Amino acid sequence: MYMSIAERNERLAVGINEIPSSVSLDVLASLPFEDQPDSEINASLYQQKGQSYYSIFVVVTKSGMLQRALDFVKEHGGQATLHPVRIFLEAMRGRAVRLPRQFVPEMLNSFEPSKFKLKACEIPFDLAVMTFLTDQHSSIAEQREEYGFAVDETGQRVRLPLTRAQKNALAADREADRLKEVARLAVFHKRGLEERQRDVLVARQGALPATDEEAIYEFSRYTEIEAATRRAYLDILAYDRARERAELAHEIVLLQDNFNHDDYVACNIQHTMIYPTDGTTILPFPPTELADPASSHPPVQASRRWKFAHPLSEGEELECTSHITDVLLENGYHQDHFTITYTSDADKERYLQIAFGLTSDYFRAQSLNLTWKAQPLELSSSTAPLPPHMTVLRMEHVLGFVDEQQEILSDTIERTLSRYVTVENVWREDRLVLFGKELRSWNGNSIVAVASFKPKPDGELYKPEELPGWFYTRHNNNVNTLLVLGRAPVCITCTRFRRRQIPKYHAKEQCTSPAEEHEDNED
Repeated sequence: MYMSIAERNERLAVGINEIPSSVSLDVLASLPFEDQPDSEINASLYQQKGQSYYSIFVVVTKSGMLQRALDFVKEHGGQATLHPVRIFLEAMRGRAVRLPRQFVPEMLNSFEPSKFKLKACEIPFDLAVMTFLTDQHSSIAEQREEYGFAVDETGQRVRLPLTRAQKNALAADREADRLKEVARLAVFHKRGLEERQRDVLVARQGALPATDEEAIYEFSRYTEIEAATRRAYLDILAYDRARERAELAHEIVLLQDNFNHDDYVACNIQHTMIYPTDGTTILPFPPTELADPASSHPPVQASRRWKFAHPLSEGEELECTSHITDVLLENGYHQDHFTITYTSDADKERYLQIAFGLTSDYFRAQSLNLTWKAQPLELSSSTAPLPPHMTVLRMEHVLGFVDEQQEILSDTIERTLSRYVTVENVWREDRLVLFGKELRSWNGNSIVAVASFKPKPDGELYKPEELPGWFYTRHNNNVNTLLVLGRAPVCITCTRFRRRQIPKYHAKEQCTSPAEEHEDNED
């Protein structure tokens, strides 16, 4: 059954199969945490080769489930696995066993801190602060440092794209760190108010009784201290929950590692130049900085994006813009030649984006060191500028997994593109695939090319909209879409037609043919 990446990794569970039926249900019921509801647990009884076995799965919602599962297997037998919840549900359908579980759910975790209506006298503040300020929680720094690395075929450590679980864990870390600082400031603010109040009381010893105005002011100070106490306590609770979420996120990474469950959002792409064969390129930058013509909203050309160590609020973005502007001006960038904005990726992670008006500024910014509140910003991605007469082409499934790739490429380009553009450089998109802990390369069959527009008979250069929308490959008798930077994606309705009747490029909004005509127009 096909599942999207999001579906595959939506909710993970630890499952244990082949548990001997001699194990009591009370023992099975001890595997999940006591405050996990029945909806997060499922057990079944099944027959295999004449023997009866139990099978159980528990949704991973807390840190520590990995150790629980491994300890259970060591003591009672069975085989532990890691899969999405829906896989276990499909496997156990119709075989459910009711577990004898008695517990009282811990409802505190289901509330948002902002919904607490606590009086200051009811808050165990001193105990909470002592626990918070002397937090000796286990560190996962060593585990975190290994994220995004593997060993290639030569034994060298190489970078990998982060898995979805690793991205979630690092994002949870950043949020926990942010809330920890918020809580720390709230605690110190509350203590500062108390110290100021003590100083006032000491100063008033032996003084005349307070006037009505002074009494009202003194009452307002106590009210301010109570409000600060509530705020600090709720901030500590918010941090504690964020820390638990971060630990769970890292636990899921560890689970995936132990059970070889990889959830890479995409393979690591490696660009291999295949034209010209001598490896010379006209680009003064790597092909990874080319804008992607497959994107419906490609990044601004001549722009770079930096990642923050911690998420920013809207108010902080305004402050950060002012700070980064000052840094750029100090480094010799002219204010009229750059624009600062903020952008988000598919994982909703926020980035600082700087678009440069001068090509020289773009290249100079490669070594620009930016910081925010003493934390360095990481240069995450860049989109290089191209001259107006050049564009980026993308042709998927053009090469085929055959030996005659150069001949196939030359034939396809000659028939499809030679009238409109001069192809300058072509890179094959190879994939680096992780097998266990080793990284192996795999030749791809799609290409990215840089091309220069040719002049038309009237002297004007061809435009992206005038290039074909599709191309035909002889080796596999297929028609695929041609992606060109600077124009909208081709019509997705026109997917079936005879290769000799390929329509001109048009976007979906420009299509004048109903879908039925294309579906009936097959060879």
